[in-house]
Parts: sequence; C-alpha cells; structure tokens
Amino acid sequence: RLADSLNAGVNDSTLEGLSHAKHLRVLEMSNGLWTDRGLRHLGQISSLRELNMFGGNVTSATFVEHLPQTLTRLEVCAEFTDAFCEAVRDHLPNLRHLNISACYRITNHGIGAVLSIDSLRILDMRQMRGLTDACIDSLLRAGKLERLDLRHNDFVTKQHASQLQLALPKLTNLQFSE
Repeated sequence: RLADSLNAGVNDSTLEGLSHAKHLRVLEMSNGLWTDRGLRHLGQISSLRELNMFGGNVTSATFVEHLPQTLTRLEVCAEFTDAFCEAVRDHLPNLRHLNISACYRITNHGIGAVLSIDSLRILDMRQMRGLTDACIDSLLRAGKLERLDLRHNDFVTKQHASQLQLALPKLTNLQFSE
C-alpha cells in the first residue's frame, strides 16, 4: 500500500520490462497502477503459467486475449463483468485454476461461461454478490471440478452443497458457509 500511495507499485512500465523475462512462470502483483494497455505486455511472456493480479483499476476484459494461452492459473479481484468470463473462456483454453472472488459484477451467465472451459478443475468464487442460486444448475453440470469454494455466498444452502457433492464425482474439496 505504501508503494501504491507513492505511485511506486507495478505499473505499465514495469509490465513492459517484465515482458522481456522469457523464463518467468509465476507473477504475483496486487493493487497496482497498471492499465489494460500495460497488461497486454504479459502476452509476450510465453513461459507464464500463473498470474495473480488482485486489485488494480482495470475493468475491461480486452487484455485477456493477449495473455499467453499457456496460462494455467489466474487470480483476479476487480470490477470485472461477464465479458471478462467470456474472454477467459475464449482465450485461455489451458486454465485449470480460476479465482474470481469478490468480482461483484459477474453474474450467473459469467459463471456458466467459465464452467465451459474444459481444463478448469479449481474454481474460487467466494463472495460473489452478482450471483443467485440459479448458478447452482451450471455448477451441477461441471463434472470435472475438483475444488470449489463458495464461501460467503448467501444463496448457497446445505442442500446445494449436498447436491454438488453427489453430482460432481471428481469434487474432493467443497467449501461453503453455513
């Protein structure tokens, strides 16, 4: 936070510099000063497998199409909408782990989009204010999910948890708030 207050956090210039790190596999950055234009530089890092970008001021999903398709883990927390989920579905075919907790503007439609990613095994959707119990129907068809975090979603009931555990044969870890 101190770095951010001094305008010294990760910014577009930092991301441009990182684009030359050809062996970078994991990048964790939060609450940066990056823009959509800066995030596009990450697409030049073909070795990048994991990206954690909590915070930041980006709400557009246009940078997703520039991320390396080899990305297997993506963690975000921002004002993204269903368009972000659709871009992730369309451009990140190897994604295994997605954390979209507290992305309040994502709705049931967006969850349906990410659940259609064939490689997705882990989904963290804690504290999603834009969702309703109607997304449970989509989750019940996500037979390849191994881990699912639904904590702090008021619509999730004990009955929903039981239904999910019965319907998803590969689910080994389900978290929800009672």
